[in-house]
Amino acid sequence: MRANFLVLANFASQLTNGSPVLVGVFRGIAVASVPAQLQPFYIATEIEADPQEAGEHRFDIQMIDEDGVVLYTNQIEAEFRQRPDYLPNYMYFCGQVFVQRTIERAGIYRFDLRWRDETLAEARLEIELAAQA
Repeated sequence: MRANFLVLANFASQLTNGSPVLVGVFRGIAVASVPAQLQPFYIATEIEADPQEAGEHRFDIQMIDEDGVVLYTNQIEAEFRQRPDYLPNYMYFCGQVFVQRTIERAGIYRFDLRWRDETLAEARLEIELAAQA
């Protein structure tokens, strides 16, 4: 099981042919002051499962601060089907992130995509104070 990508974006969706749509991929957010409430944004990932991993799986997405405190968590459930010729199977997920907790300080935050006890991917989010004019 592996993640081919994990990104944060202003918008994410999927075309009817299965192709991902990612608009405004970012790694940082500027806030006017802290504490701050983050505006909703999207997270998107593609997960690849080897043939022997066919079946239902649960994945956890977590936002973690520099002290290891989990500020956001969500679960994804996916079913990977057995494909002919022993080929891998893929699953694309995109969803809107609503961080309910207040961000108390600027810094580096991390989104982890976890499966079982393994981190498949991580995306960093830098929250900084906006320059004052």
